[in-house]
Amino acid sequence: MKLLGVDGTLYKFISRVWDLIKLNFAWLLCSIPLITFGGATVAAFDVASRMAADEEGDILKDFIKSFRSNFKSSIVHGLLFLFGTYCLYIDWQITVNVQEHEGVLLALTIIASVAYFVYFAFSFVIRARYVTPLIMAFKNSKRICIKFFGRTILMLIVIALVCLVFQWNTLMIFIGFLLAPALIIYVISAFAIIFFREIDEENKSGDADRELAAGKRSTDCEKKES
Repeated sequence: MKLLGVDGTLYKFISRVWDLIKLNFAWLLCSIPLITFGGATVAAFDVASRMAADEEGDILKDFIKSFRSNFKSSIVHGLLFLFGTYCLYIDWQITVNVQEHEGVLLALTIIASVAYFVYFAFSFVIRARYVTPLIMAFKNSKRICIKFFGRTILMLIVIALVCLVFQWNTLMIFIGFLLAPALIIYVISAFAIIFFREIDEENKSGDADRELAAGKRSTDCEKKES
């Protein structure tokens, strides 16, 4: 039957889930020393974006290759992300537990959360697919969030649903440990690939945001497209 064959939908689904589990394992393992978190995350986005663009090869080999090439340049990126995440966690704990000036605290925490999201949302996948400085990655992440505002909100809703599903019960929490981080990375990458393609098309037609399209593609991506 076609459904169960090598080219069938079920086989492709199981194969993709297995690829995500392998990617998740590699990302978790390489993120344990916090200083390597940035390189591991850029590598995970590199592999996931290739998967989303149907460019993937060997998941683990591609991850290791990308991790090695991005490790040093992504140390600060990863540490900033972890520090920002911790600061937001503390902010929300204070906002929830402090009664005095709660309206002001809530407003400030929401503003901080939005700023954190727009600057980090696409920064890792941008650095995975493009050769660009960290500051430019943050700026372009913000521009993408604004330019594709509706679909960025849709992406956020999808991520929220993924998080809710994997907190449903003990079994789903266990499955989420095996799959959820890589699945979230894949969701972001899938949306980002669509946005990148639209920006490239606009750039070809001369209608693109020049700063947004200014990043040079990495060598591997150029070779695959040539």
